[in-house]
Amino acid sequence: MNAAFPALRDTVIRRKRFALDVWAQVIWYHVELHLNDKQIRKLLAHDWQVFLSKGAVRDIIQWFEVANESFQDEETRAAVLANGWILLSLDGAQPEKGEAALWVFSDRLTGKVLLVKVLETATHEVLAAAMREVQELYGVPVLAVISDRQENIVQAVQEALPGVPHAFCHYHFLRNVARPVEAKDSSLLTTLRSAVRNLSLVKGVKKQAAVGGEVLASPTYHVLAPLAEELLCAVAPQGDCFKVFPGLEARANLEYVQARLEEVLALDLPKAVRRSLEVVHAALATFLADTLQLQAEAASLRADFDELREILGHRDRAGKKVRAEVRGFAQKLGERLDKLGLESDPAQLQWQQLTYAADPAAVWQEWLRLLHTHEAGLYVAFEWTGLEFTNVPKEHLFGQTKAHFRALYGKKNVARAFQVHAPPYFRLAGHEWDEAGVKEVLLASEEVVVSAGVKVLRAQYATIRRKWKIREQPTGNWEKLEENLRTITESGL
Repeated sequence: MNAAFPALRDTVIRRKRFALDVWAQVIWYHVELHLNDKQIRKLLAHDWQVFLSKGAVRDIIQWFEVANESFQDEETRAAVLANGWILLSLDGAQPEKGEAALWVFSDRLTGKVLLVKVLETATHEVLAAAMREVQELYGVPVLAVISDRQENIVQAVQEALPGVPHAFCHYHFLRNVARPVEAKDSSLLTTLRSAVRNLSLVKGVKKQAAVGGEVLASPTYHVLAPLAEELLCAVAPQGDCFKVFPGLEARANLEYVQARLEEVLALDLPKAVRRSLEVVHAALATFLADTLQLQAEAASLRADFDELREILGHRDRAGKKVRAEVRGFAQKLGERLDKLGLESDPAQLQWQQLTYAADPAAVWQEWLRLLHTHEAGLYVAFEWTGLEFTNVPKEHLFGQTKAHFRALYGKKNVARAFQVHAPPYFRLAGHEWDEAGVKEVLLASEEVVVSAGVKVLRAQYATIRRKWKIREQPTGNWEKLEENLRTITESGL
């Protein structure tokens, strides 16, 4: 850390009388925990018995941001010159809609940030000028570019870097492909969750728990409480399309619950309990029947999405081979549309706003359009060693930067602060502030205090999530239900 501000360190520390461990702690609080000047001041006083004014904390942060930019610029220039060329990645993010955007230009070979700009407007002329600035700053050629396929970026690359290969981010492409599937899946999940939560058994168990448990307890509700919890677990899946489709998982979970219920109903049960279980079983049958078509459409589209994702996932193959397989996938979609007498020429297809009610044929048409518009850049990364297939690492940094400023200033004031402070902060966030680096400037006794403080801070936001993978990971609810049923049967209630 000393090396980051060699010209400033002596004068600043002498003027402010701050030790380097105080500098390290302030920066760590600010970058990693997203704390503002007032919060950092309180933590330093409470945990370290170091008493600084808010202005002093702000000075440390601003001094270090400037020094860090200078330090990283020199480091980046040396790394880029050593390679002799740049694999350019660029992306932009707004703190709020309608506000100026933070644009970051980085080199995928070195992982270094080359240029950061806050732009009120990002026309292709503005972005082309920034690309030329990058080349002038480092004096080496750009050999390839990766970005999401925004029209202004495509035009900027053609204007500023004619002939340079332009790869399109696979993550953004697949997100666009998945959207109509996610819309159907989300509708399926919402329908099933609403239906389960409105079951009289689930509502009754919740009400009983809220008004006092055993005092006002209904024997039936008490016995069947594990089943109510299992139903809520069944509709608790969550995740994104690259991991799981929650609606399809929830419906599969309810089919599993229905099958287990049939086993329970085969037992010798008290009349009141049997009636309640039969009501739940009939309701589940209705839910599953009512959502059968939506589930079938979502499952079919998911299979197509997974097929395309698998083709593009073979990163070790040549681009020519991957292109041929994608074209085979597109030909299959075209043949389906031809059988239905619908347009299958990608060049004739227009963008459509697809909702959960969209016909699968409309989704196939949109996929053909996307494959056509991304044809020029979808396979470039397969031919360039060192060129990544996605801009996901940068997306994570954008997310961290936005979260940082919202935590500091709140939604109302975030836009202005983002414009002024986001560029230097992005460089701090992009730097590897790992545990080992922090430990170098912290005393052993203080590390324990910091670790404890982080745990307390994180615990404030902890939430309890229900298990939803009930087919693979037993929740114990069925065992509790069986025990309750045995108890009530033996008691003769």
